[in-house]
Amino acid sequence: MTVFPDTIIKLMPDYCRSCGSSLEEKSPMKGKSRQIVDIPPIKAIYTEYQSFIKVCSCGCQNTADFPQEVNAPVSYGGNVESLIAYFHTRQYWPFARMKETFNDVFGLPISEGGIHFLLKRFAQKTGPIYQTIKYRIQVSPVIGTDETGAKVNGNKHWFWAWQIPNITFISHSNNRGSETINREFPEGFPQSTLVHYGWRAQLNTVSKNHQASLAHLQRRLNYLNQLYPSQKWGTKFLKLLYDSLEINKWDFQSQKYNSARASIIQRFEFLLDNSPKKEQKELYTFYKRMRRERQDIFTFLFLFNVPPDNNASERVIRNIKVKQKISGQFKIEQATQNFDP
Repeated sequence: MTVFPDTIIKLMPDYCRSCGSSLEEKSPMKGKSRQIVDIPPIKAIYTEYQSFIKVCSCGCQNTADFPQEVNAPVSYGGNVESLIAYFHTRQYWPFARMKETFNDVFGLPISEGGIHFLLKRFAQKTGPIYQTIKYRIQVSPVIGTDETGAKVNGNKHWFWAWQIPNITFISHSNNRGSETINREFPEGFPQSTLVHYGWRAQLNTVSKNHQASLAHLQRRLNYLNQLYPSQKWGTKFLKLLYDSLEINKWDFQSQKYNSARASIIQRFEFLLDNSPKKEQKELYTFYKRMRRERQDIFTFLFLFNVPPDNNASERVIRNIKVKQKISGQFKIEQATQNFDP
């Protein structure tokens, strides 16, 4: 119950319910209070700007200028624009549902084309902010990345994400290769540790260090250990990963931690020197990958604040999947660029 209600309605008894006598002259005593919370009727507010003309004594005719944002006979204001961006990007509404809401709830006629125009106008305003976000990510010591597919007019496209705590940069692309990375971050991340799940384009990204996502490796090993139940190599490697995650909880500067870390690396090198059987093709392929990426598996044990997985990147890119679940595919590429959250 709010302390300061907007409206107070006082309810007074007019007569005695026992004898019927008038109570108008009696002083009231406050009893209980109850509140109703409601939303006022929602209606569009139309503001008309009228430009007047004045003629100077010198004969010059002077016409008042319209404000910069008043540039058409009828246009939508900033609140409408912001609300459309919110519905589209945060609530994931499709255009048809936004059109219906503005017509039926707000009494504001607007077409799907008008919604797209306002989204594009709003997205253009965010350009400088996006550049700031990109810069802050690029100079961060640890960066997570991931990508996910999306349908655009029936074709497979991709959304790429780079993130640090509290900041995310997402970009749309029609390919899953290095082209998008080179376009957005042509210099790579020469001073950063890049955390990813091992996609080739991510592996080829310039960075000071790489960290493979152990969560992905664990899932892969669970599958391989079920596929080849008689082998021991995959079971030992999986146990190694779990042990590394356990010691990662210890004091990073303690002697106990240093000794355990050395043991992890020793066990790791032993497994890389003793391969599984080549007949176990998928497991052997995994083994060869570990040999190629041996410098990227346990970076988190040597560098403070480097996570052992890219789960945070998966979480930030989940918005794309939610958007598609609710709204379906994007119709045009411009719509994907307007959505990039």
